[in-house]
Amino acid sequence: MRLSIFLVLISLGTSLSARDTKEQKRQHTYNLRRWLQLLEFTVDDRLDAERHQQRVSEMDALFDKIKGKLSKKKQDRFVKAYAAYRAKGKPSPSLKADFLKLRQLTFELYRMVTSPARIPDQAHGERLYREQCASCHGATGGGDGRFTKNPALPMIPPPKDLRKQFQESVRSPYSYFNTILIGSSGTAMSSYQKTLKAHDIWSLAFFMSEGFSNKKPKAPAKNPNLSLNDLSILTNNELIDKVNKTGEQGDIHYVRSIMSYKPSVLRRK
Repeated sequence: MRLSIFLVLISLGTSLSARDTKEQKRQHTYNLRRWLQLLEFTVDDRLDAERHQQRVSEMDALFDKIKGKLSKKKQDRFVKAYAAYRAKGKPSPSLKADFLKLRQLTFELYRMVTSPARIPDQAHGERLYREQCASCHGATGGGDGRFTKNPALPMIPPPKDLRKQFQESVRSPYSYFNTILIGSSGTAMSSYQKTLKAHDIWSLAFFMSEGFSNKKPKAPAKNPNLSLNDLSILTNNELIDKVNKTGEQGDIHYVRSIMSYKPSVLRRK
């Protein structure tokens, strides 16, 4: 009898331990994604001083949590890189290049998956945008959806103007994927992790990254030397620089519209 009780207790303890480990992994994944999101927001967003400092404080606190998941050698490298970044002063648009280097280092150290498992369907993404996003962000991404027009229930902060982000920011399809997946704490943007599948979110992210342009993209003279991962994580300026090195003349709307490419043209890595 005692042996049976002992075995039951061991089994229960093992089950709880496995559950705790799973929850810890889930929390770490969220912390890592949220930290990257905050790092990007503090560089790119035009916030008032108080809200900006709140985000910077949360970012620093999350850094202390996520760094512990790395080996000693990797952790030292990560801490040194983040300390150097923070030592440059208040995060701002002038630090975009430094942000991109730190983000790439984070991807490498944590071996993060930064591109979709298959080619996103931007037409499907457009349908999802109309269904899931337009009520807040507006039909053309201007942040002027019908939910923003009720003075009795103001949206604070208001939805982003996605067209402006497309033109000016450090955003990429991966950025949108990350925010759609985990939401944005402190705003009306909730997580879609339990609502949409990964392919849906990537399709939506790639559609949003086209910039809501109605003009027909100019086709380049030859096929691009781009991978799906390039299209997922690179900003507009980075993509244009990469394409220009191959002598192409296509505009950013062509580069961003993966429907302009045949899947066989894209390098996997």
